[in-house]
Amino acid sequence: MAIEFRVLGPLEVRRGSALVKISSPKQRLLLTLLLVQANEVVSVDVLIDGLWNGTPPASAVGLVHTYVSQLRKALEPPTPGPTCEQALRRADAGYRLVVDAEHFDADRFEGMLDAGRRALVEQRLRDALGILDEAAALWRGPVFGEFSHQPAVLAAAERLGELHRLALEYRADAAIGLGRHAELIGELEARLRDDPLRERTWAQFMLCLYRSGRQADALGAYQRLRGRLGEELGLEPSAALRKLETDILQQLPSLDWTASLNEADPTAIRSLRDAVPGNLPVPATSFIGRESDVKDVVTLIRGHRLVTLTGVGGVGKTRLALQAAADVVTEFPDGVWFVELAPVGDPSAVADALAGVLGVTQQGGLSLLDSVWQALAGRQVLVVLDNCEHLLSAAGDLVESMIARTTSINVVATSREGLRLAGERLWSVSPLELQRGARSDAVGLFVERTRDVRPGFRLTDDEEAAAVVEICERLDGIALAIELAAARMVSMSPQELRGRLDHRFRLLAGPRRGLERHQTLRHTVAWSYDLLDEEERAVLRCCAVFAGGFDVVAATHLHGGDADEIRVLDLLDSLIRKSMVTVDHAGARTRYGMLETIRHYALEQLSADAADDLRSRHARYFAAQVVEQWMVWNGPRQREALDWVEAEFANLRTGFRWASECRDLPTATAIAAHSALLTWTLQGFEPVGWAVELLADATAADVAQLPRLYTAASICSVMGAPDAARDYAETARALEHAGGYDPFDAAWSGLFEAAAHFFLGRPERWLEICAELADQSGTTAAIGLSAMLMALPVLGRIDEAKAVLDGALEAVLATGNPTLIAYAMIGQARTLKESEPDRAVEVLRHCLDYCRENRLIFVGALTASDAASVEAVQGTPDVALGLFTTAIEQFHRSGNRVSLAMTLAELAVFLAGTGEAASAATLCGFGHQHSVETIVAGVSDAVEQMRVQLGDETYRACVAQGETLSPAQATHVATDLIRSARRKLETPS
Repeated sequence: MAIEFRVLGPLEVRRGSALVKISSPKQRLLLTLLLVQANEVVSVDVLIDGLWNGTPPASAVGLVHTYVSQLRKALEPPTPGPTCEQALRRADAGYRLVVDAEHFDADRFEGMLDAGRRALVEQRLRDALGILDEAAALWRGPVFGEFSHQPAVLAAAERLGELHRLALEYRADAAIGLGRHAELIGELEARLRDDPLRERTWAQFMLCLYRSGRQADALGAYQRLRGRLGEELGLEPSAALRKLETDILQQLPSLDWTASLNEADPTAIRSLRDAVPGNLPVPATSFIGRESDVKDVVTLIRGHRLVTLTGVGGVGKTRLALQAAADVVTEFPDGVWFVELAPVGDPSAVADALAGVLGVTQQGGLSLLDSVWQALAGRQVLVVLDNCEHLLSAAGDLVESMIARTTSINVVATSREGLRLAGERLWSVSPLELQRGARSDAVGLFVERTRDVRPGFRLTDDEEAAAVVEICERLDGIALAIELAAARMVSMSPQELRGRLDHRFRLLAGPRRGLERHQTLRHTVAWSYDLLDEEERAVLRCCAVFAGGFDVVAATHLHGGDADEIRVLDLLDSLIRKSMVTVDHAGARTRYGMLETIRHYALEQLSADAADDLRSRHARYFAAQVVEQWMVWNGPRQREALDWVEAEFANLRTGFRWASECRDLPTATAIAAHSALLTWTLQGFEPVGWAVELLADATAADVAQLPRLYTAASICSVMGAPDAARDYAETARALEHAGGYDPFDAAWSGLFEAAAHFFLGRPERWLEICAELADQSGTTAAIGLSAMLMALPVLGRIDEAKAVLDGALEAVLATGNPTLIAYAMIGQARTLKESEPDRAVEVLRHCLDYCRENRLIFVGALTASDAASVEAVQGTPDVALGLFTTAIEQFHRSGNRVSLAMTLAELAVFLAGTGEAASAATLCGFGHQHSVETIVAGVSDAVEQMRVQLGDETYRACVAQGETLSPAQATHVATDLIRSARRKLETPS
């Protein structure tokens, strides 16, 4: 008898009507992890991470095998016969649970959802309602039950939850279409209480109210949604909802909410085209995405005689031109004619190609072109000239003559660059959209083309979807590259293809017919590269070593030779026009970039020695630049340095890796040390890892900037390593006093040493170090005073804080350093919190604005945490909860474990008096490993309050549970608590 798995609610395994008992929580979790990736190999490493959330015991591998063996026994039938050994299979890297879709409720649900949607689109409303009722009946509670919030399960749970909500909306559409609007009102109102920002449900609710004769209530519902969207998200309702409101106001009798279901096939070409002369090719495959591009190009064709579609090779210029031409085919009664110029190698043969397509022969006494113009005189014709870039001058002459000699001919040209003719309208064809991840146009194209070679292919799990998204991103959204990649799916999985993309030019080649340059990715890029002159190629090759973009100064430096910035600008301008280089005008500095595929090809054109020399020059250039930017950061122009390091971070990472690999330790040290010192205020701690990684080699080589490297490494205290941070900072200070190294302000290593002691639960030592710094002058004194001001109120030493307040503010303002100024403002608010709470709130709100203005992400998150505590005391708990959310998200995302623990402790203090003592104790337990009791004000009092409310035994159990949480789990607990607290605030007492 087949075994059935159910996850749309509490985990259940059934054999027929009998429930298969799996009593062990670890076995149930193991089964859940295998079902999340049903029919896929789940590696032992993934199972270990899911079972123990990143903190496995030493015997984890053996335990996994034991659990699997026990799970097999639990799943075996009670009588002799086929066992689950065939279903739960050992693979090289892990295990695979083979599950029949018919006996897995999640797969059955998705199949019903697809069938219900099809019936809805086809207006088979009763069928749709029946199918969707059956699909909804499969749900028995929260998906994956007790494990829905496990990190390894969360993404799959959220995806199925979203499909469940979609199914309920489709079901409502069907019921509305059948006239059951009155009975739906209560159901929709209940769903909106649980998910109050879901616009489609609001639209259905409004429609049901209106059709039930409750026009005023329908309009009132719209106003409620509008107010909520404005308050919580700063948004207006969608255009469709605004139109629905207008229709209700006008009391239209037949308004509906089915526009999103009536999906016309975007690939359809009008049948009327067959009655119009011409040779427009009929594409063999569907047209994916770019619907808005087609409309815009059609508008240009109607308003201009020459429209040129430009873009990099393979991006889809020809396909867009064909689709737009198909949409206007009936507007040119004398034909739409497609002229392919790629096979034409001789400029003098361009006219022959046009004449051949049109069927015009040379007339006696006339040139061939004159014969063509005579034949076309008075006719309304659209000519599509495809692939003009290699015949730019000849194609330009032809089009110029065509427009001058006729009045009724329109031209759509495709080319890497424009024809540079008067009246020409350029339309740049961008790569396919990637922003929507698995729902993006690029991924849609990949899936559709994969189905050509693997019918029935779909993205069945998050890992596979992530692989396809990464493939499309690394292929820059270039349509041809994505199609070539999809063709490989006949023999590979997306994960396997992703792992081989570094060899893209060998990999993305296949048995495609047609133009040679469309058969492989290499041919496509080579076609464009070969059209450049040698100077353009040289600039392209040297710029290929940049990562994440570059500016003209950097390009000129790497290009070297006799070229100056103006000449390099000229060459970049030409490469931009030829779609080989991209340009970004968004910031204060114009930045240039290259699509990854072109960058790979350009690097391949360099000899090994030339590539190595360019990479070394690139690393040394950015080492010098980051040192200069540190000098800028350490003063009033800090924002400029932060903008620079954000823009150039990929170049810094690439430069560091190359210098480290080549054993260029001075260069690697300069990049690692100063990148870390720049990025910590942006909540970017990756360069701290570079510094730690480099310490041993840099120490052995005794590099000149060694104290700076140890200082940078000591920032690791916020990442949960305060012991190591203290040692690094102490070493940095000792080296600074030893002499023989590049001079560096010892105040920064002092600050990070003090912070390490603070996070180790030794605030008195923090104060001693800060006092030493405060006794000096300039920036050093400002650092010491602002840090003292932060710590004294936490220790309850308010009078001492007030004594240093004015001096600290004066010192930091003299430096002009925004980070120090913001720190002093936090200290000022802490000092005033008890005596002048209104003033403290005012200071913190100003500090939040100041941090946003100056891009101080780390200090801004600290400010949000402090402000949340003060706002809670001031009686604005809704504001406090929003600020807690901001701080928690920032610290968790960046890996700032210590600050996360402190903020969660602040939240626990807030929750202790709100009836959430158990959860508050759990959060305190998470913070135990970071000594939050000694570094967060109010925790001790809150702990006593929790003990009284819970009793010692329950309190200790909650704390013990909190101590086992990972940062991700602790963040989930806090997020759920905040969400619950918000609901309580919104519910009238």
